[in-house]
Amino acid sequence: MWEPWASLYVHGAKRIETRHWPDSHHGWTAIFATKGGLSGREFAETCAAPFFCEALAGIQTFHKACIIGVVNIVACYPLNRRSWQPGIFEVFPDLDTPQERAFGNYDEGRYGFLAQETFALATPIPFVSRQGKFLEVPESIAEEIRKQWRGKPSTAPKQ
Repeated sequence: MWEPWASLYVHGAKRIETRHWPDSHHGWTAIFATKGGLSGREFAETCAAPFFCEALAGIQTFHKACIIGVVNIVACYPLNRRSWQPGIFEVFPDLDTPQERAFGNYDEGRYGFLAQETFALATPIPFVSRQGKFLEVPESIAEEIRKQWRGKPSTAPKQ
């Protein structure tokens, strides 16, 4: 994920991550802040935008090319109703807030991954990856996450 959205997600300010693809993945997931993303100017403008400024106030440093935390993904729903499945805000209406909508792309045809619990790592873990579908993290990385984490997942976190 690009910063600052990755930090918003692991700190719990953003509960839904939106993507153009669905996935059946549920459970603890390592969140990787990508190396790329916004330009310096775009980053500053985004962080100064309504909702972002307040939600990011306590975050001192943004890291790139690192795993910065873990989230427990509990659901993936289409953003808008499909004939066979309700939209995410129909299932979780309390999450339909201006802040949540400011933090994601809620265009037609996209999907939302709901994080129920989150944990930001005190020391981000350098990692090389790519954006896309969920990937397994090496056991050495999962072990480093567990060392920092208050609890231990029943399975190694995915990215």
